[in-house]
Amino acid sequence: MATILGISGSPVHNSNIDQTIQAILAATGVQTRFIKLSQMGKMQPR
Repeated sequence: MATILGISGSPVHNSNIDQTIQAILAATGVQTRFIKLSQMGKMQPR
């Protein structure tokens, strides 16, 4: 089964866009995953 991925780039905790993405994911009725880029930490260049 496929997983739908929701990604938010907002730095604001529980922002309107976070809530919107999570509501859309919940409405799909399939397996989902929510990722908040601002909580991922800084990536180091190679």
